[in-house]
Amino acid sequence: MYNNYYIEEFDPLSASDELWDMYFDYNDKLFEELNPGDPIPPRSLYKKFLTYPHPHYKSIRYNMFPKNDRSLIIGRGIINITLEDAPAYETNKQTCSECKFIY
Repeated sequence: MYNNYYIEEFDPLSASDELWDMYFDYNDKLFEELNPGDPIPPRSLYKKFLTYPHPHYKSIRYNMFPKNDRSLIIGRGIINITLEDAPAYETNKQTCSECKFIY
């Protein structure tokens, strides 16, 4: 099973237009599944959100592809790390969280 896919880091600042399109196609399908009937947010707004880093968190994103097909994203993972200067850092004690979606 683990040999059937490939995972690579997604860097919003250096991603190609082709990779952005695949990312948005996956994101739109996921959004429709989780929010049936709601309008899909504009891609430009979501891209802006991903390319302007949050001052208190570092997000590391990953895309999952079928092993022999890099033209289709089939899953996504996100690791959010609370930075030391974040207001929640001392009180929360949860400095890292993981969120994963597999389509």
